Amino acid sequence: MLPRRFGVRWLYTLMVIISLSLIETPLLAGIALVVHPASPLTTAHATYARRVWLGKESFYANGNMIQPLDVDPKSSIRAQFLKSVIGKTDSEYRQYWSRIVFTGKGTPPRNVGIDQDVVAWVAKEPLSIGLVELSHVTNQVRVVAKFE
Repeated sequence: MLPRRFGVRWLYTLMVIISLSLIETPLLAGIALVVHPASPLTTAHATYARRVWLGKESFYANGNMIQPLDVDPKSSIRAQFLKSVIGKTDSEYRQYWSRIVFTGKGTPPRNVGIDQDVVAWVAKEPLSIGLVELSHVTNQVRVVAKFE
């Protein structure tokens, strides 16, 4: 029995802490930035990805236009990428692109659906660059960056 000085409130708090510690938190999936095997891009970093997804980087070093591809807006990978790499929430990202499109200064990355669709598209289009969950990468594409 607990000493009376601890009381029911203390016991309740202890039970809440213990139960919260037992809840499993989902692991964040790895994010891969993928390109066509013939792409001139061999490696990328978060700053490059941020610039491409915000429309501030439009051309590869060889002068060809970059074709960024986005996954479904409801995808957890996209939300994770926006938060960790772009530094925006989905709402902020959509608002950003609304302003850019309205002023005629660019177009957002093309939304092609689920990860497998992105991989298939990148495998066919040499100038495309896509965002997928690391576990969906196949030998049809090349990974140029990984993010957590």
